[in-house]
Amino acid sequence: MQMHDARVRTGWLLNLCCWITRADSELAAQSNAFDRMTIIANALALLLVTSVAGVAWTAFWSSFLSGALPIALGMLCAALIFVFDQAVGASDWEVAGVLRTDERLSPWIAAKVGLRLVMALLLSVATATGVTLWLFGSTIDNHLQAQRVQRNAPIEQDYTAQKERLESRLLAPLEAEIETVAGSRTQAAAQAQAAMQLRDQAADHAAQARIEAGRQADGYGGRKKGKGRDYWDAIRLQSEAERLLQRAEDDLAQANARVADLDRRYADLTAQLETRTRQSRQEVVALDLAKEQDPRWVPLRNDPLMRYIALTELKADAARGPAVSSFNWMMTVVLVTFEMMFILVKMVFAPASVYTCRLIARTRSEAAQVSVEYEAKVHDIRRARARPNLRVVGGDRPNHPDNEGANQ
Repeated sequence: MQMHDARVRTGWLLNLCCWITRADSELAAQSNAFDRMTIIANALALLLVTSVAGVAWTAFWSSFLSGALPIALGMLCAALIFVFDQAVGASDWEVAGVLRTDERLSPWIAAKVGLRLVMALLLSVATATGVTLWLFGSTIDNHLQAQRVQRNAPIEQDYTAQKERLESRLLAPLEAEIETVAGSRTQAAAQAQAAMQLRDQAADHAAQARIEAGRQADGYGGRKKGKGRDYWDAIRLQSEAERLLQRAEDDLAQANARVADLDRRYADLTAQLETRTRQSRQEVVALDLAKEQDPRWVPLRNDPLMRYIALTELKADAARGPAVSSFNWMMTVVLVTFEMMFILVKMVFAPASVYTCRLIARTRSEAAQVSVEYEAKVHDIRRARARPNLRVVGGDRPNHPDNEGANQ
């Protein structure tokens, strides 16, 4: 039972590999184990090459595209390469190794093999270039950004100057006035604080003088009772302190009124500044839009051509050029080797295969059988077309007026 399951799995795998490499599953089943393993190995090589191509092209498209589109384009490129390699692998059947009877290669076969190798090499170089652009993605982005900044520097300076003039026209006067009002308000608050302290001192002095006058009048603490000279001195001190208190209260009221007025002025200017700030932002946005529409403006472009031009410029750079060129060549050689692996295995390093002999023999046999059937059908068709008997029609036609006159 286990051997039967193993045969089923092997047959399924062989059929799948035959479908991948466009091999004949019936002839493969009749061939030896080495030939079957060769077909499986060729299928594995073709799948590996297709996977490398898919990953490489997906990475390339992802350099300037987003979402699922790079994956779709990468799979499309991989499918095209798969179909091409599959067609090349199934195009000609040549015996190799010990089965080869003629070591010389005809010019026509050599030309076809060379053309296929050249086409495969071009596809491989294109894939390698795409991967190189992806590997140098950050360096290319920095190079493109540096070039863009350099080219846009004059227009950036122009529009920056326009923004500065706009801010100086709309915001600078209000900001200066707000700063002046804020300074005045600070001074007024300091004056109010000083007036408050003076008022407190005057109130304290008035209270002390009033207490002293009462003590003099009452003779408290050994003082001489009555309204003598000390009493009237205390009264005068009380009067002076009350006068200073009233003056301090007036100064405090004026200072508080000035602070309140400056607060209202500050709030009004702040509201005007917010309005002008919104207006300034709108005009700045309009300037940014105008800048992007300016003919001198260089927009951000990220396409394959721009990235390839940037890579070429990096190769020509005096400092980084040699490293970029050597790394590019190394990656190109590696990826070309990967891409050419199936073609080389199938056409250059093909082993001696009985399966190939079976395929050639069966194809020639079927072709000969078709040729015999064709000749037989042509012969039958020619025999079926028998020639009709020829009948010569002569003499005059009956019932003709000339004939009737002649008969009479």
